[in-house]
Amino acid sequence: MGADFHKVPTPIALQRMARPMVRRHVLRSLTRLTVLFTADVTTLFLLRAVIRGARDHFWLGGRVAVVLGELVPPGTYPPLQLLVAVVLGLAALGTYASGDFRRSVPRLSAGTAIGFALMFWGRVWTDFHPAALLGFLLTTASGALALSIARLGIDLTVARLRPSARARTLFVSSPGHGEQDVQAPMFRKHGELEILGFISTGTTREPGALAHVDDLVGTIYRHRVETLIISGAVDSDTFAAVVDFGTLAGCEVFSVPRLMHKGIVKPQLVWRRGIPLVQLTRPSLKGRQLFLKRCVDIVLSGTLVLLLAPLFAVIALLVRLDSPGPVFFRQDRAGYSGKRFRMLKFRTMGVDADARKQELAHLNHTADPRLFKIPNDPRVTRVGALLRKWSLDELPQLLNVLMGHMTLVGPRPFFESDMSSYEEHHFRRLGAKPGITGLWQVSGRSSVMDFEEVVRLDQEYINNWSPWMDLKILARTFPAVLRRTGAF
Repeated sequence: MGADFHKVPTPIALQRMARPMVRRHVLRSLTRLTVLFTADVTTLFLLRAVIRGARDHFWLGGRVAVVLGELVPPGTYPPLQLLVAVVLGLAALGTYASGDFRRSVPRLSAGTAIGFALMFWGRVWTDFHPAALLGFLLTTASGALALSIARLGIDLTVARLRPSARARTLFVSSPGHGEQDVQAPMFRKHGELEILGFISTGTTREPGALAHVDDLVGTIYRHRVETLIISGAVDSDTFAAVVDFGTLAGCEVFSVPRLMHKGIVKPQLVWRRGIPLVQLTRPSLKGRQLFLKRCVDIVLSGTLVLLLAPLFAVIALLVRLDSPGPVFFRQDRAGYSGKRFRMLKFRTMGVDADARKQELAHLNHTADPRLFKIPNDPRVTRVGALLRKWSLDELPQLLNVLMGHMTLVGPRPFFESDMSSYEEHHFRRLGAKPGITGLWQVSGRSSVMDFEEVVRLDQEYINNWSPWMDLKILARTFPAVLRRTGAF
């Protein structure tokens, strides 16, 4: 049976609050458009002023002025035409709409490129030379960077100075999901929603619930709810009633796909013959993403191997002189889609390290055999301790990257021997090639002692991958190594 929603105050009361609620949504949309448009206009004019100042008024010296004069001659980008072209490009890619598109660096970059290209197209036919193309690339990159920084600044400013701009949000959660929904980082970390609590949809009101679904009308009315999020396996009658009463009150109503709670699927809206469908796929990197990552891996790892060849030779010599045994430590690991490969490291332990693992198991500070970490491990050699301290033992994995077994950024590779103790969701880490560094490493490395947290970080990486995410992780890797965060 469906829930009894007809409690006082009546649905008529919701209709009365709908007009001011809709007015608030419209005002929020207009404010967003005004702020974004003003910020974009200001950013573009500042960028143009900087280029003109460096080119025409020698702010950065005569040489820079001469170079800019060749790359971006006066009159290249008339201000009004440039503004209209870039705004049209940004609008076409949805960066003025609600949601995440307005802060998407790829979309901001593409929209900026469209705008500058519209201006540059005329020069292709009238006054083209190689320097003009270089100038176009320079100004487009500068514009995209400036607009991305401006959008980030807006988010930070609003989160700090305008907490009242957050939408008052209520979850309608199936049994067992309410507390999990309210505490979910994905809804809280950006501060766009003011989470009021949750309404339970079970047979009785759950502990911690703001109300039971029978009192949905009254709860929306009393708390002036602006946004409803339906979460979990809510029955169809309750689902329909929540949508009806939520829209009646002028609320925005959203639904979280059921399996999103466990990170099992990634939803995407697709259209088939005019019918909207939500496609559910397992989170993993797709063909184009894998191809792009592979190109970057080959270029960067190849370059690093050449540059670090002298360091490789010095480390190899020290390892051989310090203790008997091979220079490299080779170990079978499970990579992308479970394919076995042999991972390389500089040897940091004695040759009997594996044989002594069982006798030292009681020293494992994680208490989890899947994360075997021992501070001051007695098996580690003198040179090995130095290599581990600065993560230099990982350098041979650049060869694994070149051979295609690994990638620069990704989940840490599996131990095949541990797979028998894994649960189903642990295997989702196989949706990407294992990496030399990743979210786990920059989040604390050995100081992250919960295996489930390691899995969560790896899954978060796979779900949210982008080239910019890889760059951010790489940028955070070097400070983490220098701080020796969690390294032993």
